[in-house]
Formats: sequence, structure tokens, C-alpha cells
Amino acid sequence: YDRLKEEADFAFVLNPRLKEGELLGVICREFGIQEVGVEALAKRLLERAEQGRRNILVVDEAQSLPDSSLEYIRLLTNLEVENRRLLQVIFFAQPEVEARLEQPHLRQLRQRIVLQVKLTFLDEASTEAYIRHRVERAGGGSFIRFDASAVRKIFQLTGGAPRLINKVCELGLRCAAFRQTRLVTGDLINEM
Repeated sequence: YDRLKEEADFAFVLNPRLKEGELLGVICREFGIQEVGVEALAKRLLERAEQGRRNILVVDEAQSLPDSSLEYIRLLTNLEVENRRLLQVIFFAQPEVEARLEQPHLRQLRQRIVLQVKLTFLDEASTEAYIRHRVERAGGGSFIRFDASAVRKIFQLTGGAPRLINKVCELGLRCAAFRQTRLVTGDLINEM
């Protein structure tokens, strides 16, 4: 994301339960557009594209979007100039989104998906590497540590699901802060 920010503008939709009008408002605000409307959005996307920048819409929990909002996003991807799309969309979704996209009325959206990546569960070694990476990215690499027993317990509790790993680690960090320690242990995880 940090590298892409230099060449792309991002709009994040974190509340997926939005109807079309609300969705457009969020997208416009996220792209820094004061006037909410498809014309204003298209103008801004075109300006940024002419400056050599990409426009990327990121939708979290996309499986929760109403069908009408999914279709609305598909229509926004029609915005193009000289056979170049002005808006790229990235959906983060739970596996059940696949079944939804198989429905006939969402066929056109499904056909526009160029790349699909499935995040699989991590093994214990990958769980440890993932936790270490997240701690380092947050700037706590020399400040906070999860010992081997904590990693093992986190893996057992989460089965290697990254989202659950994040939640358990966050709770572990809160417990460690409460106890005024910089070492998250398996015992501390057990006591949460």
C-alpha cells in the first residue's frame, strides 16, 4: 500500500451495508470530492488518470454489500477513457461471496473479476512469521515480543486464520500493556 500511494489514489469502503446513494457519497468523500455525484466522480477520476495516477476503490467485507450496491460498483467500473478504465476495484470478502457472484443477476460483475486470490490458513511457522511481521510493521519490533509458547497458543486458538490471529494478538497486546510487560507469553494468552 505504501508504495502504491505514490502512483494511485485510494477510496476505502469499510461499511459494506450501504445503499447506492450512501455508497457514492462515501466513495466521493474518500477520493476528496466535495460534490457527491457520478459526474463529479468521473471528472475527478479522469483528472487523476490524465496525471498518470490510478484510482482504486477498496471494499472490505464485500460479501455484505446489497446486490444493488454490487451492481452500482460494476456500473462505476464502466467509467473509461480511450479503452482505459478509470476505476479499479478490490474486494476483500469472505468465501461466501463466490456463491453470491454465481447468481445470474451478478454475472456481469463476476465477468469483470480479473484476479481472485484466496487467503489460506497459515501453518504454525507462518503464523509466527506473520505475527513478527505485523509487530515490526507497527514499529514494535524492538519493544514487544511474542514468545514461542504464545505463538503456539495463538495458532491453536485460531487454526491459522489471519483475521483471528490479529484479534487474539490485539487482546494479547492489551493484556501485556495492562500487566506492564513487553513479552506476550502462552500463559498470558491462556488467561485472556
